[in-house]
Amino acid sequence: GEQIDLPVTFDDPLVDYTLTDFGDPAAASVLGEDPDDAANTVAITTKPAGAPFWAGTTIGNPDFANPIPFTDTETLMSVDVRVPAAGIPVRLKVETADCPSDGSDVSCFFEVDAFPMMADAWETLSWDFTGIDTSLTYVRATIFFDFGTAGDGSIYYWDNVRFGAPPAPGIGLVNGGFETGDFTGWTVGEGDSTV
Repeated sequence: GEQIDLPVTFDDPLVDYTLTDFGDPAAASVLGEDPDDAANTVAITTKPAGAPFWAGTTIGNPDFANPIPFTDTETLMSVDVRVPAAGIPVRLKVETADCPSDGSDVSCFFEVDAFPMMADAWETLSWDFTGIDTSLTYVRATIFFDFGTAGDGSIYYWDNVRFGAPPAPGIGLVNGGFETGDFTGWTVGEGDSTV
C-alpha cells in the first residue's frame, strides 16, 4: 500500500495504515469499527494491564510520506478520540527521522498533552506545538493514551489525525428535504407568518 500520510483517516484502502506499538507489554493497536458508525474504520488501541506509563503507538511504519508542515504560525494538530475516562492526558509527540527512540536527544522531538472532556464519546483534541523548532523536519507522530499511568486494559478509539486547526463542528441536517415535499422534522405553520 501507499505510505501513510496526513491526514490519517484509516479509510483509504490503498494506504498502508501500519501502526507501531511499544512498551513491555506493548500497547496493542488494530483497525476496526467505530462503535458509533460501523462504516467508519478507526484505530483501536488497548493499553494492557501492566504496560508502562509510556506505552504508546507510532502512527506509521515508521514515518509519514511527507514532513509535518509546521511553520511559526501553523503549529496545530488534531485527532478525534473516544476514551473511557475524561481528563486523562493524551500525549502527541512529533519527531525527526533520526531521533533516538529512547528520548535521550530532547532537541529532535516535541510533545504536548491534551485532555479529553468526555468519556465514551467522540471529541476532537487539539495539540498546539507553539515553540517547536521549525528548522527541523518532523516526519513521525506518536500518540500516548493516559500518559503517566500504567496500563489497566483500557481501550481507546482514535481517528482523523490532522495537521492544522480542526474542522469546525459540522452542522448536521437531519430534517427531511422540504424541496421534495418531505416535511419530516419541519414544523409546517399555517397563517400569515413569513420567513
